[in-house]
Amino acid sequence: MSNINRVSVILGDVRYYLDEFRDISSEDDYDLEERKTYYAVSMILFTILNSVIELGEELITEKNLVVPGSYREIFRLLGKADIVPKDLAKDLSSLVYYRNRLSHQYSGFNEDDLESVISKLAVIEEFMSCAEKELIS
Repeated sequence: MSNINRVSVILGDVRYYLDEFRDISSEDDYDLEERKTYYAVSMILFTILNSVIELGEELITEKNLVVPGSYREIFRLLGKADIVPKDLAKDLSSLVYYRNRLSHQYSGFNEDDLESVISKLAVIEEFMSCAEKELIS
């Protein structure tokens, strides 16, 4: 699969999981204190964050940029190459913290952390727009 096709697939995956989150969060009984909702939202957001990182990796490959040494560096490189605005790169880089907490320190992850990620979903959507522009350029 070419990088451009892979980017398209990842964008579709992120859209799907954003829609899944919106479906859950629009339900009348949406409550992050409810265990099933908490775990469902946690896993949806974890999947979104992993996909965003993967999307960044694919853009770096497509643009023949330096191989990043960390997930955070992916977004710094994209900002440095003007693929995304530098302030967006910084916001995306900060989301890596939450991805790592979900992945490695799940027992310490809490509702406040979830709310922090939820509050930055617009950042992810902005990144998706940048990636789409790169696809057509």
